[in-house]
Amino acid sequence: MGTVQRRETASRPVTAARNRPPEHLFQVLFEFSPVGVALSTLDGRFVEVNAAFRRMVPDAGPRGAHRRLEHLCRLVPRGGRMPDERPVDLVGWVRALRGVRSGSTDTARADLLLLSPDGTRRWVTTATVRITFDGEPYLITHLEDVTQRHQEEERLANLALRDGLTGLANRTLLSDRLDAALARSRRCGIAVAVLYLDLDGFKKVNDTLGHDTGDALLVGTADRLTTVLRAGDTAARVGGDEFVVVAENVGTEAALSELTRRVERALNAPMEVCGRQVPVLASIGAVLSQPGEQAGALLRRADAAMFAVKRAHRRVRRTTRSSARQPVGQLTLLQDSVVQSSVTETAVRTG
Repeated sequence: MGTVQRRETASRPVTAARNRPPEHLFQVLFEFSPVGVALSTLDGRFVEVNAAFRRMVPDAGPRGAHRRLEHLCRLVPRGGRMPDERPVDLVGWVRALRGVRSGSTDTARADLLLLSPDGTRRWVTTATVRITFDGEPYLITHLEDVTQRHQEEERLANLALRDGLTGLANRTLLSDRLDAALARSRRCGIAVAVLYLDLDGFKKVNDTLGHDTGDALLVGTADRLTTVLRAGDTAARVGGDEFVVVAENVGTEAALSELTRRVERALNAPMEVCGRQVPVLASIGAVLSQPGEQAGALLRRADAAMFAVKRAHRRVRRTTRSSARQPVGQLTLLQDSVVQSSVTETAVRTG
């Protein structure tokens, strides 16, 4: 027993030495960590950076173009924003770094948008702490690429707020945008324009040419809308073939008529869909918001104006068919555009 005990006692230092990680193992862990790691002097000059850090920040390192921690600011585009629309707070991050250097702050954290020279955008989170090594102060910075996570969050948000077929805003996003537009209108006193659109004869497209063609027609309509509208306008799909446009700072009946004519010109032209030329006619009800009007009431007025235009289109089609027999099987979606335009302007004036 005594011999065994002596062997165990004698072996402990050997075992401890064997279990002590060799110095090169720490270097391997540093270099191959999936998180970017940088060691810098207290004034921010890089001493060493690992491979993950270099992937996110090209030319970072003691001899690279980006030799200091603050050089990350060079890669943040002016006005850069995170996916949740928060502006990148560079000033706050630099202030926190000063606090870490002075010892008044434990950690400097930030969410950054980095733009590489090749145009690649990366969203990263960074955290910097102060350490002491061999009696000298240093900074350790972790940099984590969260681009994929943000893209997935954006995809899920789009599923909740966007129409799955056209990519336009859905009813939920439309309601939020319209409420915000009306709030701004109340502050500045300039009306909000709402256009309610419906594609005449869309059911006939589905019945005659199939649902794939109908879907393609809806996607083409959405593309035309987004092309003709201003950057701040909102286009939404609120039903099968029903769309809504919200435009701020329109203000006058003349401006509303011009907006309506611009949308008409974009939509009321034959569209090539699935190898076919499909004629298109949109009924458009256009109204301006009234002082104190709520979103629901404004949409109902625009919807009623649209139905007035649609009823007028039906009268035009009945008159046309009674005066000239249509060829059998012809798809009649497009009628007299001159009559259509005058009817829409009447709806604009009376809506």
